[in-house]
Amino acid sequence: MMEFKEFGDSRNPKIMLIHGMATTWDICYKAAIDELKNDFFIIVPVLDGHNPNEQSDFCSIQDAANKIEEYVLHQHSGKLYAASGFSMGGTILIQILANQILQIRRVVLDAAYCAPIGIFSKLCTKLLVSQICRVKENRPFHFLMRKVMEFGKFDEDAFRKAFFSDISQKSIMNCLGQLLEYKIPKNLSTIKADVTYWYGSHESFAAKSARNLKKVLPHLKIRSFEKYGHGELFTKYPKQGVSELKRLFV
Repeated sequence: MMEFKEFGDSRNPKIMLIHGMATTWDICYKAAIDELKNDFFIIVPVLDGHNPNEQSDFCSIQDAANKIEEYVLHQHSGKLYAASGFSMGGTILIQILANQILQIRRVVLDAAYCAPIGIFSKLCTKLLVSQICRVKENRPFHFLMRKVMEFGKFDEDAFRKAFFSDISQKSIMNCLGQLLEYKIPKNLSTIKADVTYWYGSHESFAAKSARNLKKVLPHLKIRSFEKYGHGELFTKYPKQGVSELKRLFV
């Protein structure tokens, strides 16, 4: 059963923060939560396969979306003032928007991945899983993996610090397999939420995802942060990340 963390006064506007792959909710958002909890009521899903307090495996983006929807429906009448998702958490949030079960007024997608690579997805998944498992074993990446990370402007040191070492190989496989094949649902074009997409100017994968999303969601607002890499707005500069969220959410 997916666990949910909540912070702040429930009388304040409710916002949800969905963390990314192979990290934990607190590594991803603790600094942001401390800054936001006085003005908002914050709901944070602890994604399956990413919970230090239980043994579970991440199943799929749709499964995660369904569990989040069920919780918000039962505990908060299906309504959120705003939501933000980082990386895979942003992809899960895209699916939640497309499902059109919850009412969400404002959305920030922080480097959400939605750039499928077609026939190469299964091969790339296997290769990436083998390399990411090296982090669990505290081993260096292969030369080719380093090149991939350089191309995508992923900070290896930051990745290793944020990595959830207890994540299972099955969860990593499921996460990557889902992300590399994820296609934006066409009915996303009918949603009413105000959606903004963030990415670092050094991120090639996220930039492509933003362009893909813009085709389906013409009113999407896109914001590029100069000289930033993947996830750095919260992992390296959380005060700026919080400031940017408040600017959109207040």
